[in-house]
Amino acid sequence: SRPINVDLWFWTKLLTGITVLVAAFYGPLLVVLFATHPDPLKLILDPDAFAAQLSVFAVFAAAVMTTCLIRHAIYAAILSTTVVYIGVLSGLVLWFLAGLIGWVDLTRHGWMEPEDNAPVIFGMALSFVVSTLIAWLAVRYDWGRKN
Repeated sequence: SRPINVDLWFWTKLLTGITVLVAAFYGPLLVVLFATHPDPLKLILDPDAFAAQLSVFAVFAAAVMTTCLIRHAIYAAILSTTVVYIGVLSGLVLWFLAGLIGWVDLTRHGWMEPEDNAPVIFGMALSFVVSTLIAWLAVRYDWGRKN
């Protein structure tokens, strides 16, 4: 049999992992939420809830990236939280710089304690995208620790 294309293998594994993550985390939560809450869509679309939901995906992508790079699941799990913190901090710095340039209004919130979650959500999304791209490149070009 012919081996599978590396890109197809990576994206299939990543999407399968995200699907399992969503089903395991949010399936039971959504069943209970829709059964008990009078207005579940308002609760789901709340910016605080959205930031928490996005953090799960950012941690997953960081764990995939660190697993691909160091090839040791325990160390990857430990390092993935650091990667997410670095990603969120980078997103906050970029948000602040965008505010200094004038692209983002910084008068509504402060730098260290924002009133809205937009900088944190941006940092989580940035962490997810960058971690996913680095993981894909690590698998594609066989980066990582070799035995």
